[in-house]
Amino acid sequence: TASPGISLIHPFSDVFTALIHSGIELSGSLRKIQLIREGNLIDTFDFYSFFVDGKDIFSSTRILDGDVIHIPTVSKRVQIEGEVVHPFYFEMLENESLSDLIKYSGSQTAQASTKIILDSIVPVNKRSSDDHARIKQIINLEEAANINLNDGDYIKITSIGNVKRDVTVMGRV
Repeated sequence: TASPGISLIHPFSDVFTALIHSGIELSGSLRKIQLIREGNLIDTFDFYSFFVDGKDIFSSTRILDGDVIHIPTVSKRVQIEGEVVHPFYFEMLENESLSDLIKYSGSQTAQASTKIILDSIVPVNKRSSDDHARIKQIINLEEAANINLNDGDYIKITSIGNVKRDVTVMGRV
């Protein structure tokens, strides 16, 4: 958190209220927040379900005196830009694909093409050398559900561009 340590909060607070009170650093996960009570894991919260789908997954679990809210470090973060509603950096879980990332970004704009530029970072343990640490490829939108992403990947949803389709007739017509 931005202010780790003991915090005094309202007795009817939930995890979301506590996190607003203390804050989260950029390196902190919003996908795997843990509530620990007396050394036992009570629940794990994924705040993307709230931010993306509006699901209230935390208000039914109250915080009690002595509870610990553990915020682990982000393990996989990717960037999406181009023709999406909310271009940004998003945290991804291991079982999520490029189509999940597009959903988190608010989906494509009306100007989006079906071509996606994927600038992928090869994980250190899978590299033959640092000269081959990045792979850039163009993929089709329909392949997005089958594309798993790595930490540090960059995705750009390309634009359809401006194809002029006007015809001008001149002279004595």
